[in-house]
Amino acid sequence: MERRSNSPDTRRRSQRERISASNGLLICDTDAFATSIWHRRYLGERSPAVEALADSYRPDLYLLTDASIPFVQDGTRDGEQIREWMHATFVAELVAHGRPYVTIAGTPGERLARAVAAIDRLVLRRLIATIWEGFVRKHRYQIALSHARQYLLPP
Repeated sequence: MERRSNSPDTRRRSQRERISASNGLLICDTDAFATSIWHRRYLGERSPAVEALADSYRPDLYLLTDASIPFVQDGTRDGEQIREWMHATFVAELVAHGRPYVTIAGTPGERLARAVAAIDRLVLRRLIATIWEGFVRKHRYQIALSHARQYLLPP
């Protein structure tokens, strides 16, 4: 059996490979940024190695679920008593690090619909940005995409 390295460089390379193979849309349950927050929760201290890995990649969007649906113990979770605190911690860290996020709330069906809508908006923005940049290059217009977005997309 081949032993795989778990070094930060290996993890970054693996992440880049998954992103490349994903055709531009990669949805992950947990990333290094989330792991850095859980590391502090469980070990009571920061991990410079995990935080460096988290800083090396910035997803376009985080889908952050709220704690409004009933808690289900699966044998590995801390418990319902920390759910609100952890949610608030994730919000504070996302804001502090300037990472874009959308809070997903409601019933399971509503959550799915909201997550899909958030991803659709992200994909649409990327598509418009790509088309706009091509138009600008082709016609040599010096118009910033940030100015065009106000006319192309609702906030």
